Amino acid sequence: MELDSEAIPVDDRLDALFSEMRPEMLARLGRYLEGRCSAEERRGIEDWLAEDPRRQDLVQRIRRARALAEVTPGRWDVEAAWARLEAAMAAESRRDVPDVEHQRRGPWAWRRRLVPALRAAAAIAALLAGAALWQHRDALLGPGPMREVTAGVGQQVRVTLGDGTRVVLGPASRLRFAERFRRVRAVELEGEAVFDVTPDRARPFRVTAGPSITEVLGTRFGVKAYPEDGYAEVVVAEGQVAVSGGADRSATPTVHLTPGLAVRIEPDGTAGPVVEVPADDILAWTEGRLVYHGAPLAEVVRSLERRFGVRIALADPELGALRLTAEFRQPAAAEVVQLIARSLGLEYRRTPDGFLLSHRPAGAGGSAAVGTPIVSTHGGSSR
Repeated sequence: MELDSEAIPVDDRLDALFSEMRPEMLARLGRYLEGRCSAEERRGIEDWLAEDPRRQDLVQRIRRARALAEVTPGRWDVEAAWARLEAAMAAESRRDVPDVEHQRRGPWAWRRRLVPALRAAAAIAALLAGAALWQHRDALLGPGPMREVTAGVGQQVRVTLGDGTRVVLGPASRLRFAERFRRVRAVELEGEAVFDVTPDRARPFRVTAGPSITEVLGTRFGVKAYPEDGYAEVVVAEGQVAVSGGADRSATPTVHLTPGLAVRIEPDGTAGPVVEVPADDILAWTEGRLVYHGAPLAEVVRSLERRFGVRIALADPELGALRLTAEFRQPAAAEVVQLIARSLGLEYRRTPDGFLLSHRPAGAGGSAAVGTPIVSTHGGSSR
């Protein structure tokens, strides 16, 4: 495994910093970290931190170590860490303490008076270069610099992530991700995207979108999770993914999807039934095709509004239950609305900000009732 040398801290640097600190300074730092120092002492510590970036780095790592120790008990052998810190600093201590005093009080007698915060600091010094850091480096180092890519209404944006994964970001969507992935390749999606994930068995790829979390090793799949919809949908074209609901994945069953399967995660994190779908058609929007298979008109209208940046209103909310099966290749907004109206027996007219779909007047031919059977329509290519 090739490691990023800039992402892994250097143990010797912090060991040296510890060695430079007198016991009294360590005690003051501990009180500062635990919030037990006076205002004057706090100002003094903050001035001391500002003098050396290493000191600021040390404080940040101590705080992260304390947080990590709380969520992963048993992972950090603090006593062993203190033993290592003693060995690193014993020579310096013997030089500074007269032999008589050293023999009377014993080496490092002051250690027991240090506050618990510095025991975590010692754990950091002992474990920075070890396997424990590598296992928990994400918690200690944080996600690193983050990027956010946004696609506006009517736009598609293609992004290649640091691991080579290719993403097509749909209209009115945003994607947030680390510039350099570490142990987990985690991204956050609001809206719709199709992911072609670079295989990496050592580092899973995880998409958090609305109430869903989707995890894969390498595959092609689509995720849709617009805030106004509330739910999230995942469809797989290649490979296999694991989908769960909510931040607490242990509380909801994990759904495994293979090619041609899809699932909807409801706002409360529960998973709907796994269904067979024409995955290539559902993801065809990345190629300029809009394909709908029995889709409720209300959902069709929302997707068209995002794609074209126009308002498409329904005069009667019940029209939203009509279902449409259609394919449009490189269409224009007016063409799509006209064909939908013709297929479903509706009327349409232009409005200042878009279009209005409504029932045809009584007596007009070709009217369609709510719940009419699916109608197939193919739009032309003119814009």
